[in-house]
Amino acid sequence: MGLDLNGSKFLLYAKESGVDFTKSMMIGRQELHLSRREMSRLLKACHVPTRPGDVERIFSASGPYADEYLRFIGSEAVDSTDYSGHEGATHVHDMNQPIPDSVKNRYSVVIDGGSLEHIFNLPIALRNCMEMTAVGGHFISITPANNFLGHGFYQFSPELFFSALSEENGFEIVRVIAFENRRNARWFAAKDPRVIGRRVTLCNSTPTYLLVLARRIAERPIFAKPPQQSDYLAQWEGAGRSTGNVPGGVVGQWMKRHLYKPLERSLKKVVRLFFQAFNPRFFEPVRWPSSNPTSAPRSR
Repeated sequence: MGLDLNGSKFLLYAKESGVDFTKSMMIGRQELHLSRREMSRLLKACHVPTRPGDVERIFSASGPYADEYLRFIGSEAVDSTDYSGHEGATHVHDMNQPIPDSVKNRYSVVIDGGSLEHIFNLPIALRNCMEMTAVGGHFISITPANNFLGHGFYQFSPELFFSALSEENGFEIVRVIAFENRRNARWFAAKDPRVIGRRVTLCNSTPTYLLVLARRIAERPIFAKPPQQSDYLAQWEGAGRSTGNVPGGVVGQWMKRHLYKPLERSLKKVVRLFFQAFNPRFFEPVRWPSSNPTSAPRSR
């Protein structure tokens, strides 16, 4: 569990997007998995003003953990919860079990930096994160997507977060971003499957992460009605659109085999050449940080 270069950058992105870090909760006490030099370059690239000694204090004031980094970007209280107290978490709790009422609706931001995939009872763990988030606050997840077989119990798709962090459950998605774990990785915002009417898919050979930012807009019973995958809902409700729909009948099958499939294969080749593996039907590039330093997150 920890914040690498892209995870640390995403918290700055969240700060610029309006996330209040005043009362922060980490799911698992996060470590910093980047060097002092990388942190210094990141803060400069993101136009974050620093004073002499700031970077050194980020790495030394709380040992290997991210507590001081969160304070640097605005936290006044930094809590963490873990199954065990061996890393000094402020709360010892098994996230497979419901959280106590004392921590519900309490934090301005709840940060999962790579813990949910290791928790077997995922719906309970995700609901815990959502319930700890105060109304008006945000939930952040930095979590594995493709090519992490064996890393944890699960790998996640954008559909999970668009369906779970929904208005019905008192949340709205701000952004779901995917990136391949490579040097100078480009970020791509995933489109909402419910909006585009088809599954948002990605086939690649590089370990890929999702960066999720969602805001709690109301206190509502979470998962009182279990989320359903959006394309199935569209079929069940007679919306007329489902994944990969083409005209039916003999003509439709001919078009699918001789026109649609070859065109799709050609498009995928072009996409891989110019956009890595991210199909522009499902993803759009995220250009951040801005070149305008006035839009920078403010540090303490």
